[in-house]
Amino acid sequence: MKKLIKKEKVTDKKFIIIFILIVFSFFHDLIKDSFEKNLDKFDCSRIINLIQENKKNIEIYNNLSTILKNDDTIILENNSSIKNFVLILGESISRNHMSLYNYQHKTTPLLDTLKEEGNLFVFKDVISPHAQTIPSIKKIFSFLSYESENKKAWYEYKNLINIVNKAEYKTFWYSNQESYGKYGNIPAAIASLTNYSFFNATKEALDNDLYNAFLNTFDKNKGEKNFIIFHLMGAHASYGNRYPDNFNFFNKNDYNFKFKSKYNDRVVEYDNAILYNDFVVSNIISLFKDQESIVLYFPDHAEETLDFREFIGHGDANYSKYMLEIPFLIFVSDKLKNSNPNLIKNIKNSLNNPYMTDDVIHTILDILNINTPDFV
Repeated sequence: MKKLIKKEKVTDKKFIIIFILIVFSFFHDLIKDSFEKNLDKFDCSRIINLIQENKKNIEIYNNLSTILKNDDTIILENNSSIKNFVLILGESISRNHMSLYNYQHKTTPLLDTLKEEGNLFVFKDVISPHAQTIPSIKKIFSFLSYESENKKAWYEYKNLINIVNKAEYKTFWYSNQESYGKYGNIPAAIASLTNYSFFNATKEALDNDLYNAFLNTFDKNKGEKNFIIFHLMGAHASYGNRYPDNFNFFNKNDYNFKFKSKYNDRVVEYDNAILYNDFVVSNIISLFKDQESIVLYFPDHAEETLDFREFIGHGDANYSKYMLEIPFLIFVSDKLKNSNPNLIKNIKNSLNNPYMTDDVIHTILDILNINTPDFV
């Protein structure tokens, strides 16, 4: 009896499977045609589009990296001797929200102290060339300038990393931003030119994680001369994700807002992110205080936060001066101050000069005493 029942059940299952196959075969072409015509209406289309977009981004990254590595950089003079040059590239930081620039809230207490000690030089009138990351980065790391923008593609200009590599610097890139993709391809392609690169682009990553990554990797890789880049996430939206809970210092009761807005809470979060950025930048500076080092800090662009209208964010399509006014700081260690008094004199004489960071490659090469045919 058990065998008979079992056999009947198997027969029923086979019948069901055969029936499903027949139905599927009959409707296959109809389903396929309907799916293709209405792909954008299916949730799975997002997955397909994401895969295609990732494939495209990888191809873009590989092409950029190949072009940039095809290096014919010429060095006319190389009198560089500074042991450590450190570039900290911030993100979405406005000088108008830094107590270092007389903001009403104490958002940069550590950098304030470094200035008082005489080792941190604060430039007063610096702007970024764009209110967005990618167009700014193209100009920061190459000889492309605001004036020469339409003459040729940015990657046809000589770039900073290839130059300092040729000048016998060991190069490093520590990033808390994405390693490829729509917003990551260009920075990552430039980073691929360095001798060592580290990307920490995870959802939970905080900028001070780069401090620990540096401690774990630098000593075994360093050279006689080192050019080190830290690419921070800074105060990029969403601001509340850019700092740990213990930096949730400011609150709305501390503020006298110009007008009531749904964005008031975000201004408070932005200031907390600036406070954490102060901690991160100061922490990185501390790594080089006792060595012959110079540390340059500035962000790719600034951020507008209810400064004159009900708007929060940045972008070239709707920009204002508040998205362009950035901090520009140079820290010089005591050892470098003592060995290079002319450098300190030149820095002090430049503090009030108007400046745009599309010229920063010239400034860096001037400090390092490196000359190329493009350096004019």
